[in-house]
Amino acid sequence: MEQLFHSLHQSCKRAGGISKMARKIGVLEKTLIKKLQPSDAVNMPNVSEFIRIIDATGDIEPLDILCGLFGGRFVSSNKETASSILQAALHAASEGGDVMRAVELAMADGIITEKERVKVKREIMQSIAALNTLKNTLDKVIPMQVNG
Repeated sequence: MEQLFHSLHQSCKRAGGISKMARKIGVLEKTLIKKLQPSDAVNMPNVSEFIRIIDATGDIEPLDILCGLFGGRFVSSNKETASSILQAALHAASEGGDVMRAVELAMADGIITEKERVKVKREIMQSIAALNTLKNTLDKVIPMQVNG
């Protein structure tokens, strides 16, 4: 559970801060700070707050972590497409490179910390989203005849 609350906390920070997120989801700042403390086993966000945070941040990492607590994983099927197959492929390749860089940095000292693990997983999720966009872009292209 600590990892889940850490992820929610980081999602809010990346989305402009906990103060901004509290206003956005309609809760008091002090309340949200308390509920997002990874070390606080008493105060926790309720389901409604969890959903509103994910919706407001657009970050599905906490949902993936929640699914992982039950042995599953969250799979998103985005409907995004790129303006061209080449653009989508280049973006997917770039995201794959980001995964490799994150792994390399995490393994540099021979120890992967929890923070590094979360960073690598975030890069992996972004790479998966880019591959889905490539797949969607391929699916929208009308099959072309090849002369040959």
